[in-house]
Amino acid sequence: KPQMDLWTTHNIVGQYIGNHPTIAIQSFQLAKDLFNKDEWCGRGVNLITRYMRSDSGTNKGIITTDGQAWVEQRRFTLKHLKDFGFGKIGLQGVIQGEVEDLINHLSKFHNQDFKMESIFGIPVINILWTIVAGRRFQMEDPKVQRIMSLLNRLFKAKFALEYLFPWWGLISYCVPGLNTRRKIISELRSMFRESIHEHRASLDTNHPRDFIDVYLLE
Repeated sequence: KPQMDLWTTHNIVGQYIGNHPTIAIQSFQLAKDLFNKDEWCGRGVNLITRYMRSDSGTNKGIITTDGQAWVEQRRFTLKHLKDFGFGKIGLQGVIQGEVEDLINHLSKFHNQDFKMESIFGIPVINILWTIVAGRRFQMEDPKVQRIMSLLNRLFKAKFALEYLFPWWGLISYCVPGLNTRRKIISELRSMFRESIHEHRASLDTNHPRDFIDVYLLE
């Protein structure tokens, strides 16, 4: 009871989640002011960010990086995604096409029961993949079905204990039978690397086709 009262009477509450000291901010304005400052925009470093989301022992990408690396990745990504239509009216045609394809696919099941687990996820992947890799998948494509299956398993998994207890993260990362999340991430990474290799083999330095091309050129 006294601990719960702190959440309603204080703007800042310190606590432990597992063995990680954390701070909860209860004021929107305070949170807005703090996160506008670079020193409050750091990212945690743990087993997942260093070895599961990356394979080099360092945080990579946009979500788990901070500092100058984050600034450079964000600036580069936003600039070139906009060049390929992200956030622009020109992307509406791609979105409309995916909506029409989805409606046509659903019409095949008129008055029939069918599993909808991944149907609405595939158009989203296609819109993003058109910008990133310059291609889209058909609804029945086994590859995109596998991607959706892996993503659904990953997102439906319970909150990973390795976020709270590093020692459990080490066990679940190494011990067969407990490393399901690692296997899923590794398989997804292999699929994405396959696309990167295909782009590298057909890369035209004068005419980049999509985001992967401009990233390889950079």
